[in-house]
Amino acid sequence: MSNVKTRIYQVQLWHKNFPELLNVVVIAKTNLINGKTAKVLLFSDDLNLSYDLLITYYSLRFQIEFNFRDAKQHWGLEDFMNVGATQVGNAANFSMFMVTFSQLLLPQLPHLNSESILDLKGGLWNNPHKCSF
Repeated sequence: MSNVKTRIYQVQLWHKNFPELLNVVVIAKTNLINGKTAKVLLFSDDLNLSYDLLITYYSLRFQIEFNFRDAKQHWGLEDFMNVGATQVGNAANFSMFMVTFSQLLLPQLPHLNSESILDLKGGLWNNPHKCSF
């Protein structure tokens, strides 16, 4: 049995700084042991969007942000010095390819015991004989 109770509410509301109705989803998670509650508010201007789809879209949005962070931090998206359209496109595509490739590669390397790209980069270069792909 889970020690967390999750409640989800959906309502359409006005905001004084936004001219249209907003689709608002409130997620309230209560710890049944200590009684503390955490709340998350999600907003959309699509009034027909169901709460479960809105939650899915937000989770995908954050995954996209994590992918861009990884591309910038680990795979050179922030460091390239290209100015031509083709070179910029190639560098950006290569960085995003490496993010995707590393996410596929990590589960196949159980000796790393980690889901970190830093561990992946260090594990491959420091222990190439342990790679079996």
